Amino acid sequence: GGSSGDGGGGYGALFHGGYRCVGNARFLASHRVRRVVNTALDLGAFFVKYPQSVAAAEQEGVRFLHLGWVDSEEQEVEEQALLGACRFIHEARRAGDGVLVHCAQGKSRSATVVTAYVAALHALPVTEALARVQAGYPET
Repeated sequence: GGSSGDGGGGYGALFHGGYRCVGNARFLASHRVRRVVNTALDLGAFFVKYPQSVAAAEQEGVRFLHLGWVDSEEQEVEEQALLGACRFIHEARRAGDGVLVHCAQGKSRSATVVTAYVAALHALPVTEALARVQAGYPET
């Protein structure tokens, strides 16, 4: 997954990756990750240690937003859920905290949220925001 710096604006960093990042306490602490957006449905069914990783992170004060999306072209992405996720990310970043957005492998579902956030933040067309996310541009 790509990561990004704060661009000098006092914003916390935005990270995009797979579920394993949640279990990396050193990564979360060193990047001041205080919020996590999990876009995937029922990761615990596939990755047995995931719920333990979430519980451990929550004990350290990390807040989670679980969107519960399935990895399918039939998955409807509701505008309200996307807006809520963007607000959740932006609040944390404005406070100088890091945010991790993930799904199982850090591909489609999490990329949807990160792309929507980048598009909203920079008033970009979605195609341009997606190109930035795919290139792993530092997010400002």
